Amino acid sequence: MTAEFEDTVYIPTLVNQLLEHRRNRQIKEADQVKSILLHEHSVQVYYRRDGTIGWGKINKDFCGTPTFAKKRIVWSMVSSSVGDTALSDESSSSRGGDNVPLIIVTVNNPLYRSRLTETMQHLSSLATTYNDGVTFSPIKTIDLLDLSYHPTIGPNRILFEGWRQILLPMLLNSSTSNDRSIVYIAEDDIRLSNSVSPSKITNVCLKVFNSNQDLHILSLGHAYSTTNNKSLLDCVLQGKGLHATTLLALRHPKGTRLLLDCMETIPHGKRCHLDRFLFHSTLHSIGLALSDPPLVGWGEVTETLTSVGAGCRRNGGGRLEHVPNNSICTDGEVRWVRRYYTT
Repeated sequence: MTAEFEDTVYIPTLVNQLLEHRRNRQIKEADQVKSILLHEHSVQVYYRRDGTIGWGKINKDFCGTPTFAKKRIVWSMVSSSVGDTALSDESSSSRGGDNVPLIIVTVNNPLYRSRLTETMQHLSSLATTYNDGVTFSPIKTIDLLDLSYHPTIGPNRILFEGWRQILLPMLLNSSTSNDRSIVYIAEDDIRLSNSVSPSKITNVCLKVFNSNQDLHILSLGHAYSTTNNKSLLDCVLQGKGLHATTLLALRHPKGTRLLLDCMETIPHGKRCHLDRFLFHSTLHSIGLALSDPPLVGWGEVTETLTSVGAGCRRNGGGRLEHVPNNSICTDGEVRWVRRYYTT
């Protein structure tokens, strides 16, 4: 049996048999097929929330014990021929003047409500400043999980679970987002530059998505240590942490579905902070990239769920305000640093 035939025909047939046994509650038969897949074909299966089954090849150590192949993350620049996009006024008309819907994720408690109010005032104040007349509208706020009501989840997992349990299922079930190729999701402290309009953001996202069909998530607002002059690529190559979920663009609905399916398969004990999961975890292979420079920033935050990185920390806790340099965003090219998953 060739490896190609095994991967494309034989193994999927066994997986379908396993699925049928599970649906018929034939536990013994299902366990037998699962054992065959693992011990004879080095295939590990996992059960998705929607009732389907996924599978992946694993290696075996010198004793014959199955072990997952070693995984690692590789970062590189997207090819300049497809990745660079000028933030020019001429390019901003690609959507024909349509406003850009935005989702802001927040929490229904006084601290976050105050933060959200300031952000909505900020977005409203910029609505008439862009030359192209395009704004983020309509803006929909989604309440995620409140740690005070879910203390057992813990601060490191609360955002992960909010996306998994509330946000992503809502996006996939919502008729209002199904007609859009990109869904924009912002944190409730997002801050925009007065030189980079929502239509310009959409323009650069459309270009990189159209040129890279394997990319499904774009980070448009992120920070790394501001205490040195290293580039974004240097930072991620050194394994530095990122706060990179201020504004995310999801290829919809495919990227949204991929992300939810992946999050459902992550073992409970390995679920972590959303930033760490997306950008540093070896437990997913979803294609994503970060804009260089970042196109949006965030407001001053007095309290945060988890620790803040060096150069971004305010005295007494919380996070320093940061808005990208307008001249960089206006005059420079937007490049993309992408994450590759390999074994």
